[in-house]
Amino acid sequence: MLQVLTPLEETRAYQQLVGIGIEKGKKEGQKEGRQEEARAMLRKLLARRFGKLPAWANARLKRADTAQLEVWAVAIFDAASLEELLGRE
Repeated sequence: MLQVLTPLEETRAYQQLVGIGIEKGKKEGQKEGRQEEARAMLRKLLARRFGKLPAWANARLKRADTAQLEVWAVAIFDAASLEELLGRE
């Protein structure tokens, strides 16, 4: 007797695994989006407080993770200079 095989894409296991990958991708995308929003907002605040940002400051912002961006956003009110806030390299 010949058996008819179900195509891989139609199996429940395959669909669940693909679904997990999609959800993981969405979460990573949301995290990256929040980080980019935080970076953009902090850039605006810094420019307003300290004037045009030098290249080194933009580079520091680009490399910073969300936690670091949040620390700088809170500390912006106490910093006397951009160098004091971001710490020049």
